Amino acid sequence: MWVYACGQKIAVDPNKTKEELALHLAKAVLTGSFAGRENMFKALSTLASVSIPSYLAALKYLESAVANVPPLVRFAPIALWVSSLGICFGMLFPRREYFDLKDVEGIVRVHSNSVRRARKWAMWALGAITAGLSIAGWIIALA
Repeated sequence: MWVYACGQKIAVDPNKTKEELALHLAKAVLTGSFAGRENMFKALSTLASVSIPSYLAALKYLESAVANVPPLVRFAPIALWVSSLGICFGMLFPRREYFDLKDVEGIVRVHSNSVRRARKWAMWALGAITAGLSIAGWIIALA
């Protein structure tokens, strides 16, 4: 196949062009996948990290009012938030995958599986954060 560029006739191999396009597509898909996972990690870990000192400050402020709440119940939100941080780290470091960079369908399949697993980890982390916030709200409301 011949292409004209800058007034010159250049020979172009369609198979080589297709391989280069597939390589660039693979790089874009994999880079975007990790960037999305990293943003999700940042949002969830920030929420959990901010909740812990805020809740501890509220407990200190309401110390006499929450004295009748059992310590296990009182510190359950903190345990849930710390566990959600661990879940977030599990989401950030994906499972090792092997694929051929020239196999676009394989890359898309690996990417969709990776996104599905990250979404599952994120939902568990969000559930732990929500449960912690619910328990903390209940404890503070009783005070």
